[in-house]
Amino acid sequence: MAKKQLYTLEYPVRCSPAILYEFLSTPAGMQEWFADKVDERDNVFSFSWNGSVEKAEVVEQEEDKYIDHRFSKPFVRKITKLQSPELENFMRIYRPTYQLCQMYNDLELGYYIEKCYDQYKINRADK
Repeated sequence: MAKKQLYTLEYPVRCSPAILYEFLSTPAGMQEWFADKVDERDNVFSFSWNGSVEKAEVVEQEEDKYIDHRFSKPFVRKITKLQSPELENFMRIYRPTYQLCQMYNDLELGYYIEKCYDQYKINRADK
């Protein structure tokens, strides 16, 4: 029997992260790239090609990791000067969406945080 060897292939893809994410996270997108047919039910993807079916389970969503990376405590603290536990409260209330994090560069995300912080201060003063 032949010894198995793990290898990695890299391909340059010239498109926006949002478009690429759709291709890699939806059955229709994966069907265009990887298999004759792709179905998904309860976070289990079924890939069909050449008469065989393989299944893969989604074990973790990358979107939350990406948001946490962009909307990090050090970044938010630097802009708002908030400290724990108020920092965590602000971040819970004003957590941006994945799409917003993809769309905004760091400067724009910083501006979003500033505007949210202005609103946070107003709401805090009303209490």
